Amino acid sequence: MQQHLDIDMSRSCLRKVLLQNGFRFRKVDKRRLLSERREIVAARASYLRSIRRLRQSVPDSRFVFLDETWFSQNDVQERGWLDTAEITGRKTSIGKGRRLVILHAGSSRGFVSGALFSTRNDGQAADYHSNMSADKFEKWFSEQLLPNIEPGSVIVMDNASYHSRQKERAPTTTWRKKDIQDWLDERGLQYDDDLRKPELVQLVKSLHLPKKYVIDELAAEKGHQILRLPPYHCDLNPIELIWSQLKGLMRQRNQGGRLEALEKLLVQCTEDITPQLWESCCRHVTDLENDYWRKDGLLDDLDPVVVNIGSDSEDSDDDDDDDDDDDDDQTE
Repeated sequence: MQQHLDIDMSRSCLRKVLLQNGFRFRKVDKRRLLSERREIVAARASYLRSIRRLRQSVPDSRFVFLDETWFSQNDVQERGWLDTAEITGRKTSIGKGRRLVILHAGSSRGFVSGALFSTRNDGQAADYHSNMSADKFEKWFSEQLLPNIEPGSVIVMDNASYHSRQKERAPTTTWRKKDIQDWLDERGLQYDDDLRKPELVQLVKSLHLPKKYVIDELAAEKGHQILRLPPYHCDLNPIELIWSQLKGLMRQRNQGGRLEALEKLLVQCTEDITPQLWESCCRHVTDLENDYWRKDGLLDDLDPVVVNIGSDSEDSDDDDDDDDDDDDDQTE
């Protein structure tokens, strides 16, 4: 601040001012840092503009939010009633065990009836994505979601790869040169015969062909539309709040038994998630959208401040600071 903003302030005074203004010295959220990159801010603005426009003409009940999550077989409450010798009470298991991968959707009226899908996972993978595929997702989307939502719905989802299988992929560097030439010939596109493969790939990129997704066309055939969340913004999906409530209920009631019992428990707990809770979560996200829009508008009128992040500071508020700082790093 002294070097770049010409503000004379002691370190302790600065700390006090930061605390008074709601800042806290804590571990940095890498996801949040990623979400503020210029291209991500631009994607967020585009999404917010789209959903704000849609909210003016589409009833809240027609916004359908979908997502996947998982629940581990041995995920139970960590506290329980024990006697003085601590030898009675619920048995504890070592490890998380196997998992249920869960896929569902809902709106301000509650979970979409008939849309619950779950599959079993051995628990070895780091997350659930390896247990989902475009085929599985598209089958669920066509058979369990689309028949059970209101006409003219807006389906909101993230950018998982199996949500976004392209109907027709454009050539990439992994294609053979002859295949790229055939692709161009099929579309009547002109090119010089002596172009090398990298030049052909660049030619394809320069066409800026719109991507067509299988899911989007399935939805359009039934009179619905797809809206994809901006990257790193799961907080704009109310089903994330619902997952937290659902897992809390399951954790309270789970006895760490067989997966068959866990599947029954999943059904029971989804039935206990009320439409009122869904409505509250949807309202919270709408408020968050408006907050993002307002704050991004304020930032438009601010001049950027570039701060060099180096490893030459004389002291630190945290003894656990990493030693691999790059003197050339900058942030805005």
